[in-house]
Amino acid sequence: MIVLENEGFRAEINPFGAELTSFRSKTTGTEYVWGGDPAAWKRHAPVLFPIVGRLKDKTYTVGGASFEITQHGFGRDLEWEPKQVSGTCAEFTLTQSEYTKRMYPWDFTCTLRFTLDGGSLLKEHITRNDSSSTMYYEIGGHDAYTLCWQKDEKITDYFVEFEGTDALTRIVTDESVMLTAERSRLPLDGGRLHISRELFASDAVMTEGLTVRRASIGSTKNSRRVTMEFGEKRHPKGCLSLSIKLIFMQERQPRGSAHSKAFAQQMHENRGRVPRFSYSKREKVSAWELSDVRVFAKSKHRLSEKSFSTVLPFAISV
Repeated sequence: MIVLENEGFRAEINPFGAELTSFRSKTTGTEYVWGGDPAAWKRHAPVLFPIVGRLKDKTYTVGGASFEITQHGFGRDLEWEPKQVSGTCAEFTLTQSEYTKRMYPWDFTCTLRFTLDGGSLLKEHITRNDSSSTMYYEIGGHDAYTLCWQKDEKITDYFVEFEGTDALTRIVTDESVMLTAERSRLPLDGGRLHISRELFASDAVMTEGLTVRRASIGSTKNSRRVTMEFGEKRHPKGCLSLSIKLIFMQERQPRGSAHSKAFAQQMHENRGRVPRFSYSKREKVSAWELSDVRVFAKSKHRLSEKSFSTVLPFAISV
């Protein structure tokens, strides 16, 4: 486990999956990342690479050859090479292998850089195409945060706030939770999306065409916030989407699939829900397209013009 720490916060990242497993306030002791209870959902904040979601029949075709790939890709289920840059910064790198080539034909270097800065954790996704042909990929996060930070709170006290917009464009899914071409308007209350069981009756709230780069989890019962900011530095052919889902959890009773509608209905009166945010960037990347594009993570981490990389910055602040 790699630990990043400053005076106020401590973050832990597991090299297996390059997964953030803890983000805790040293002042209040509050843990903001879901604990990974395997009875409800075993993960914390998995990396989604090189696809986000799942494909019909789990199959896609490139150059006349068919490949089968697992849901959300293989990044979350592989060991990443860790590098502790400093006490507040670490990098994790994944490259192709015989195992990945069976699902994904390209050579690549994918690096996640975590930087703890005050009460914020910056997570940068740096993807490089090491092949001679165009590489198609998606990259995203499936970060889960705890709710009910104080006693006597309930799920309906919480909301997700989107500054500067009064509605979201929701992607409609079919009975198998596959995306359709249909879209619906999801109105907000003063920029707030109030959390309820009914909101997630058909699984996750998946949006597109976001006009904002910032979203915050908040409560009507306390002043705390968990704020997620999405950086502006991205390839012009890419697009950003946001998905919000709840994991329903209860104690001392059998627990079933977190994706089951019946299970959600059974659990909705219980405490311990956790919102799961998924953000993704969909792109195609080729050496030729990006050869004249300069991409910067930060000034001290400048990437070469010839590295053919793209960067998706994502920050969590509490």
